[in-house]
Amino acid sequence: MYNRFSLLIISVFIFPIIFATEPETSDLSHQKITIDGTFETGVVLSGKSIVPFWFTSRQEGRWGVKTTEQFLTTAHVSLSKNLNNWNFLIDAELDYNTDLASNSILNTKNYLHHGFLKIDCYFLNLTLGRHKFSPIFEEEYYGSGSYLFGDNFRPMDRITASIPEYTKIPFTFGRIEIRGGITHAKLDDTNSIFTSLSDVNYFHKDVLLHEKYAYLRADVGKWKPYFGFLHSALMGGHDGYGRKIPIDYWNSFFAKSSDTIGGGDATNAAGAHMGMYDIGIYTTHNFGNIHFYYQKPFSDGSGMTFLRWNKKGFSIFKNNKDQIVGLNMNFKNIKWLTNLTVEWINTKYQSGLGTPDPVYQNINGETKTISSTTLKQLDLNKFMKDEFGIDGQFSFDDVWEYLQNSFNKGYEYGGRDGYMSNYAYLGGWTFDGMIMGSPLNLTRDQIAHLNPNLGTYNRNYIINDRFRAFHIGGKGNINDYLIWKVMFTFSVNWGSYFNEYPGRYTWERTENYFFDGGLKQFYSMIGIEWNPKNLSKLTLKSDFALDKGDIFNNFGAKIGVVWGF
Repeated sequence: MYNRFSLLIISVFIFPIIFATEPETSDLSHQKITIDGTFETGVVLSGKSIVPFWFTSRQEGRWGVKTTEQFLTTAHVSLSKNLNNWNFLIDAELDYNTDLASNSILNTKNYLHHGFLKIDCYFLNLTLGRHKFSPIFEEEYYGSGSYLFGDNFRPMDRITASIPEYTKIPFTFGRIEIRGGITHAKLDDTNSIFTSLSDVNYFHKDVLLHEKYAYLRADVGKWKPYFGFLHSALMGGHDGYGRKIPIDYWNSFFAKSSDTIGGGDATNAAGAHMGMYDIGIYTTHNFGNIHFYYQKPFSDGSGMTFLRWNKKGFSIFKNNKDQIVGLNMNFKNIKWLTNLTVEWINTKYQSGLGTPDPVYQNINGETKTISSTTLKQLDLNKFMKDEFGIDGQFSFDDVWEYLQNSFNKGYEYGGRDGYMSNYAYLGGWTFDGMIMGSPLNLTRDQIAHLNPNLGTYNRNYIINDRFRAFHIGGKGNINDYLIWKVMFTFSVNWGSYFNEYPGRYTWERTENYFFDGGLKQFYSMIGIEWNPKNLSKLTLKSDFALDKGDIFNNFGAKIGVVWGF
């Protein structure tokens, strides 16, 4: 709500000044207001009970997942004006979708998809209003979607401040560049119609979404290596049972523990957290630009730890074996191929099979859970005597190793992370039923028609976060008027630790688990765009999709018309 008030205030007080007549000494080109826009109409026809994967994924939530026949019309307009080093942009899109009345937070077929004010001054940017936040790939990109900060869900009301483009740091001889940003949004989709269970709700109510990113890049000519860090946090609001969650903003901001919130947040981090390291290199050649990236998602300290030292030696990312490896190429002089993106995604490990914290039975047959933080505060000799009847002198490593070998099958603790999910915010990183990141994660609603056996645990809306996938996507020109594009993805899916081992803290596995053994799936889409020679403002689009595998078997077509002005 505060985003809308901010947009209104700025519009009322700033815009009369922006669009006022400038002094006669100004360059006339800076006095013009540039207006651009498009009208687009499209229809999706599907053969089964769910829309093909690449028709809904990475579409900013414009298309619904469940309704197999949909009609969408969008009207987009942007107004921009330059004043010396200041650039102002108003951008809005109104949508009409026949699917939305029964499958969204809107309960109407008409809605404002996005509407924002963007102000650029030198290297700084401020954006106010309903807008997407997808800063990871600045260049044209045909990958499977950023694991965080993606374009798979509908834009929400935000305030974003950023340095969006790489900017050189003074006194570094032009060799060191930075970019980054921070955004705040109110995550509220309480009217969404999700797959509901009797005692839980997967929507979000009054949750504060805080996200930030920071990149450092070296400019050494054609080669520009970089390092980036991304952080997303959910804080405050209500949990899936309607209970109010206290907010500790600064401890959530820095992912520190909080006595204010209490419970698990008193020993772990306040709020819910997802993060990602992004390491890579840009290189420029005569034939085009190449971007190589190696990304590592994580959800807690065990996955986040970059360097680690223990009695067994020194290790790098010991508890994080997951990664996204990709190559994004944009070509200048190859007409038939202008973009090619190849990716390998692996999120199966998630810090390992060990339970997040020790769960043990003491000599009285009582089942207890203890965190490493609590254990370090105890008299360890007394703990071993009282709980297990074992006398001796024990260090923390001795006790920890005993617990692992006796109750955790020898696996290290801190595993079963459950990417994009959280025990309090049952909807996890979703908005209006769509993943706020890589669409290869799957929700309950996406496979509800299959009546899957997911076990007894129901406190997670995202039920497939462990997968390995290979993706290839691209775009090119057939001639001056025809453009082709393709998206092909093959994945193997193992579901979620939450459901395979109900709650993540047990070794009793769900019998006949739906994702048992890993389910194979293939997603594909081929599209054509035609811009007639004598109608430069008209574009005709047609896409064809086929999903084949152990989860989805579907096909469909999408046809669209775009008129620009």
